[in-house]
Amino acid sequence: MKLITDRLSIRLLSWDDIKELAPLYDADFKNSGFLFQFSLDSGEEVDFQSYLAAKMTAIEDSKNSYWVIRQNNNFVGTLSCEYNENGNIYLGLQIFTPYRNQGLAYEALFGIMTLYKYNSIEKSVYATVLSSNLIAEQLLHKLAFRKVFSKDDINTFMYSFL
Repeated sequence: MKLITDRLSIRLLSWDDIKELAPLYDADFKNSGFLFQFSLDSGEEVDFQSYLAAKMTAIEDSKNSYWVIRQNNNFVGTLSCEYNENGNIYLGLQIFTPYRNQGLAYEALFGIMTLYKYNSIEKSVYATVLSSNLIAEQLLHKLAFRKVFSKDDINTFMYSFL
């Protein structure tokens, strides 16, 4: 499956992508010290190639999906869509540092939300962000998500198709 927006090509992760994506995750992790999927003790090493391979294996046997986002044949980010036991969807988005502040996150999320709406998804969609990430919160508000839960430094937003 593939989704095309004005500037992006969004398709499901393939085994061939892993080797090229792992260094991009690694660079972002080293630059920021925190990546949304990981909360690590100081100095702990992350093998992103193994992480992505585990994601690929996990989605092969589930409804979950992991998407790669490209612009002009460059990987610009990834998007995960994971279902919980109630059938609600949890989104995770990573736009790699060189591609931020260009509206690509909005375009990718708008595209995936349109896909879900087109496919008559009737469950809620959630996204969780650090409370210090005001840009992500603004993005979610722009896409009609509303804050439904806050704990410590984490805020959870929900979009309902109903």
